[in-house]
Amino acid sequence: MSTRHPLTLITRATRPIIVRPNNTCLLMQDLNFPFTNITRGWIAAKAAQKEVVGEFDDYFSMLARIQTNVTEILSAARRKGIKVIYSCLGYHDSELPSPFQIAIGGDWNLEGIAGTHIPQWEPKPSDIVFSKPGWGASSNPYFMEYIASKKIQNVFILGSIFGLGVRQSSIEMADKGLAVLIASDAVTDVSYGELHSGLLGIAQIKNMVAILDMINSGIPMSTSGYSHKQRIEPLVSS
Repeated sequence: MSTRHPLTLITRATRPIIVRPNNTCLLMQDLNFPFTNITRGWIAAKAAQKEVVGEFDDYFSMLARIQTNVTEILSAARRKGIKVIYSCLGYHDSELPSPFQIAIGGDWNLEGIAGTHIPQWEPKPSDIVFSKPGWGASSNPYFMEYIASKKIQNVFILGSIFGLGVRQSSIEMADKGLAVLIASDAVTDVSYGELHSGLLGIAQIKNMVAILDMINSGIPMSTSGYSHKQRIEPLVSS
């Protein structure tokens, strides 16, 4: 089924998204231990402590469902030479916890277990791990400085808590003129209802992997459209 927001009927068309290794990055957001460990992570431990585990059944179900998808997209990005960036709620040794982190209980030192990922998702030595003072990735000013310095134009996002962190990051980056793609089946939220209501018109993993696989094929590629069936079109070289 194709979906469309009514504002797209009256606003200008968005530019084609031209995906190349030197202008695109993959953002792994909040896929670290506090969000993804289903027994000792922050969400799991707090839910158990407050005896509300049942309220997070959908969340833990989504975590299980996205593991293969996240691994597949991450592998495709690495295979094609796409920069991989990590953005994790928490702070590094050289920083202090932010007021937001302290307020919600997310003041985690990323140099310890809070900064770890499941083995298939662990950062490589060449990857950069940005701390995240708030829900959005650009709450760390060095994140956007890095994006600008590398002349990144497109960001693919995979991550946890779509309705807060992932969506916030996508809005912030779109406001800066970046093209943002989110794999609808490689993100989580607190419930399936919350996730589905927020994911109208967002690409599925099979489309994102297809886009990545076309890189280095000899033809510059463009993606456009708002439907779940994203169009992928060759660009005519001038």
